[in-house]
Amino acid sequence: MAMSSNYLDATLKETFRRSPFKFANTKVPHAGLGDSVSPIKEVPEEEEVPNDPVNIQIPFIESALSTSRLRGKNTNVYYEYIQLSQGISQGRVEIVKDFLNHHPDSVDEWINLYETPLLKACACGKPEIVKELLRRMTPEQMLPKMSQNASYHTPLTVVAVSGNMEIAEALVAKNPKLLEIPGINGQIPVVVAVENTQMEMARYLYTRTPVQVLLDQDGYHGSLLFLNAIFYKMLDIALDLFNMSRRLAVTKHSQIESIPIIVLASKPDLFPGGCYLGPLTRFIYSWIQVKLPTLPQPSRSNRDQQNTLMRKLLKGLSKWTGIDEVYRLKVMHLQAKKLLLGISEETLALGLKERSETVDEALLFAVRYGNVDFLVEMIRNNSELLWSTRTSSSSTLFLLAVEFRQEKVFSLLYGLDDRKYLLLADKDCDGNGVLHLAGFPSPPSKLSSVVGAPLQLQRELQWFKVCSVSLMHS
Repeated sequence: MAMSSNYLDATLKETFRRSPFKFANTKVPHAGLGDSVSPIKEVPEEEEVPNDPVNIQIPFIESALSTSRLRGKNTNVYYEYIQLSQGISQGRVEIVKDFLNHHPDSVDEWINLYETPLLKACACGKPEIVKELLRRMTPEQMLPKMSQNASYHTPLTVVAVSGNMEIAEALVAKNPKLLEIPGINGQIPVVVAVENTQMEMARYLYTRTPVQVLLDQDGYHGSLLFLNAIFYKMLDIALDLFNMSRRLAVTKHSQIESIPIIVLASKPDLFPGGCYLGPLTRFIYSWIQVKLPTLPQPSRSNRDQQNTLMRKLLKGLSKWTGIDEVYRLKVMHLQAKKLLLGISEETLALGLKERSETVDEALLFAVRYGNVDFLVEMIRNNSELLWSTRTSSSSTLFLLAVEFRQEKVFSLLYGLDDRKYLLLADKDCDGNGVLHLAGFPSPPSKLSSVVGAPLQLQRELQWFKVCSVSLMHS
């Protein structure tokens, strides 16, 4: 018969009332071997059990320690470097010095599964410790070491992520070769800095990276840097790369999926037509005069350019009023326009096959993302691009504008000559014309900007009406 719940409750209460230090009728396996047991003295109920856990007498199990895990050896192969590792983490230079004085060979050893002393100091952002380590190291010892279990990093790619300029300058001064060595992902430090939006670091590393490194391997590192410089809005670097090798912008590297011209086409926010300006911002934008910045010379460091008190005050005032932000915005627009003009001219030298693989695809991306500035400049420079089509559906630029609901792109038709009638009469490979595509549901990205089904339906009807009126006028 099952025990009653009252009996179980009473038993549990009695159990919890007992002292945790009272052992009764307990048997412990003897050295963990089979059923052999070693008795432990039973504590009588009337005997008072001390409640002091410090002075309690713990029963000793004889001969248990001979094969116990408690007598095991230290298996941490990096145990001897714990003091050094902790000293680096805590930024305690004296501990690091003392350890290396007694163990000089540890300066370039693996102190844990992933780091050498220099890698750890760079990752922790400890410039004083980095300088102390560099003082003891040769340039060759700074180069990355291969380990069976460790990731492949270099000290410079580590600080390229964090943006610590003081450490980067010390590393480059000791061994400039680090500028050329890629990290675990195959990217050299300057590319890593751009990808992590470390602008000051990226410009510093770019001015010191040898040009030949960027152009070797059919321009692999240069192409990768060009792509990222456009995407992360570091257009001064992109312009300098374009002036160095114009073909980088319009030709595809076999190991890289995209090309700079496509990235530029996909970024309408780089141009005036892709950003909204309020009344005050628009006034400041039209009034302010800007000058395109130049990259710093390798012989000069931005850290050495001390501002005067007046310049600092003016800079603070411009930030407070928003002028500084508008200034940077206008500079970016001018840089993007200059880059687009150069790329547009470069596309004229491409053959039909090259153009279809790069330029036509870039135009389709420009339509998809509503990059009107890009389309206008490219077509103005080469009117043949009006007839560019998407290979998979044979859709022209303006049919794609209808499909993707890009009103600004579609409105470019009104500025065309009689060619607009031919473009409006085009159909895709399935026989769909302008009104067919206007009747299809909008892309989710467009509908999500309108709240509520009634308003979404109203927007769809308005778009269909716009397309209908355009056809009637044609």
